[in-house]
Amino acid sequence: MGLNPEYVQQSTRALPFCVGYVYAQGSKVNSMVGPDGATVEQYILAEGEWDSCLYLSVSPTDFFSTDNEQLVGGGSFYTQNKFNQGDDYSRSLYYHFHGGSLATKGVPNNLISQGPDQGSEIWLRYFPSVTPQLCYSGLAYYFVRRIIQASDGITGDVGVLSSVAMQPTGIYRSLRCRMFDATGEVTGYGFTVNPTWQMTETVLRYQIKQQQPSLAGLTRAEKACFDWPALVDHANRNAALLSNGAPTYAGNFAFASDATLASMMETQLRNCRSYKRERGGVIAFIGDDPRVSVFTFSQRNVVPNTVKISKKDLSTASNVYIPQYRDLGIPAVTEVVNVEVTQADANSKFICTFTTNGQQPLFSGDSFTYSGSSDDADFAGDYRVELYSTTTGNQPAVISAPPIPNQFNTSFGPQKIASATGGFIGTQQSRFSQRAPTVVQHRAHQKAVGQVAPGIIPIPRATPVYYDLGNNTFDQTNRIMQWMMARDLGTDGPNWKAPFQGTISGYLESVDVNGNALAEVENGDIITIDPTASPEFAGDYEVVDNAVEPASSSGSGSQRDLTIQTYNPAAFVDVSYPPGDSYSTLPNSLLPMGDSVLPEAQYYVMQATPSPVSEDDGTVTVNINDLSIWWAGQEAPTAYPTVSLAKVPTGELVTVYLAMTTMATQPTMSFQVPAANVLPTVPAGSMIVFYGTYLPTTGGSPLVQPGSSTNYGGGAVSSDSSSPSGPSN
Repeated sequence: MGLNPEYVQQSTRALPFCVGYVYAQGSKVNSMVGPDGATVEQYILAEGEWDSCLYLSVSPTDFFSTDNEQLVGGGSFYTQNKFNQGDDYSRSLYYHFHGGSLATKGVPNNLISQGPDQGSEIWLRYFPSVTPQLCYSGLAYYFVRRIIQASDGITGDVGVLSSVAMQPTGIYRSLRCRMFDATGEVTGYGFTVNPTWQMTETVLRYQIKQQQPSLAGLTRAEKACFDWPALVDHANRNAALLSNGAPTYAGNFAFASDATLASMMETQLRNCRSYKRERGGVIAFIGDDPRVSVFTFSQRNVVPNTVKISKKDLSTASNVYIPQYRDLGIPAVTEVVNVEVTQADANSKFICTFTTNGQQPLFSGDSFTYSGSSDDADFAGDYRVELYSTTTGNQPAVISAPPIPNQFNTSFGPQKIASATGGFIGTQQSRFSQRAPTVVQHRAHQKAVGQVAPGIIPIPRATPVYYDLGNNTFDQTNRIMQWMMARDLGTDGPNWKAPFQGTISGYLESVDVNGNALAEVENGDIITIDPTASPEFAGDYEVVDNAVEPASSSGSGSQRDLTIQTYNPAAFVDVSYPPGDSYSTLPNSLLPMGDSVLPEAQYYVMQATPSPVSEDDGTVTVNINDLSIWWAGQEAPTAYPTVSLAKVPTGELVTVYLAMTTMATQPTMSFQVPAANVLPTVPAGSMIVFYGTYLPTTGGSPLVQPGSSTNYGGGAVSSDSSSPSGPSN
């Protein structure tokens, strides 16, 4: 999966498969302390192409957002635009993320990449034993580098950095997926939490289109494997916004390397209250939503003596439905009574004083997030504790903290007091906390199977069942558990009745009174049993399985055998239980749940071999005769005629780069002369095909001296440089 077809796979890649937001560390593959005293570590994450890293934790207490070069933050879990990048602590830590696009065949590996492209990573220079110089084509991975300094730049403590080992863990926007229209054409490529496109990508990678570029379009035969109108309807259904602003269903999973396609699909379908329908090799995802009957059994079309229905045996059934998940929101730790901001004079910083309703867990130097107040526009954000108190008797706790950064400069003048009421505080470190709420319980069933005897109070029997729902929210997991409980046991309440299940058969060629054919009935459809077919069991049922019984030699015709269970229209809830104090999160703290569709001009450069030719005037002409680019949504790569660049100087360091705009436009080449020991920068949407020095010769191909740099720490390349995977984002 995710391999350049030009490369030969040497062994099985046992790596996780991830979709949506994930909390990941990866597998450490390289680690050492370099001659400059820096600790450098490499971690492989999963099959690519991943989108980006939002935040990185390098130890249990230090969290950072990242701009893919220098870590941004210090002693907290900051957002990028709320940090003073001059902090000494941040300058001691660097991070290079490579998304896992396909590496380009033919381009020399100069060990100059800092991500997010899939060129040879500059910090592989720390590992000379790693040969040949690897690009890790199709693998999402990262390097993290730490320079030990005398002071942490925050508290002034000496030796703090050297005493804590790196334990890098990040919040990632993982797999980029294709999005399709109702005809099967690729209309977008990028990060998404929509379960429809995640499941489509899962099936493509594991069953239909293995080891092809993740942005490739589908052939006619591959398109025929899916019911595209049904998939588009399912995607729109999942993306519909609820009253809380979140999509109806979102998927965020990290599947282990040994997970099977069947197990992954089962988990993803459960997570979006759906089922998979496959008929004649055509796959569709159908939401388990309220629907009408598609066939009516009557005395005219039911096979005699085949209605065999009884109460479902629930004697050993589970009745406490427990979702296990990591919370995407920030848990609300302490309720705030009020907050006031003051400034002693024009030269002083603003100080916010928070009064909390009860005990607070913060100490001096700790950072926290505040939101949900009466004035979130001014007060919501990140803070660091300077002074604090704990609850004493009936006295509330008080926290004095400056905002990060000084966000009140534009809102309040010197010495002016402003305030807000309400809201909650929490810590970014607690995001992705493990949850297992036990609030979805079928009380009537617990009483029915509990101990009952004359003279004693009935003792309910609670039997739990656990479901893995990945990285999720209380709201979504609670709605899913309510749905599953109502399907399995029936609607809870004082008038609870156990659901029916059984079988029924009808003549295969039957057509009911409404003109509906029995032969068209599929799993998941609703059928009706008319009183003329069974007075005792008349009603609506859901088809859970079906089979065709061929005609017998005795002369009876073919029949269709259906396995059915009671259809419960009350199972489809769209409102969750109140989370209570134990599972509440900060308002507006959920990670962004919208799709991040990349620009149309996405591509992988599959092959580009620069061939230099010496000219009589002492310059070099660089030709690329094998240029092959796979554009997003295309079934195959596009080959281009020779691309040439003349008058490239010799005897000095040059950067030759290839620029692509659209599939219909001929690519072009240009060159730059970078400063010594400074890594090259190229325009966005370009990729470096050569970095080094051409040495003049008397004719033919010039001698080549690869470029190098002593700038191990990086910092000279912008995040939009040298991108073989297409325009940087």
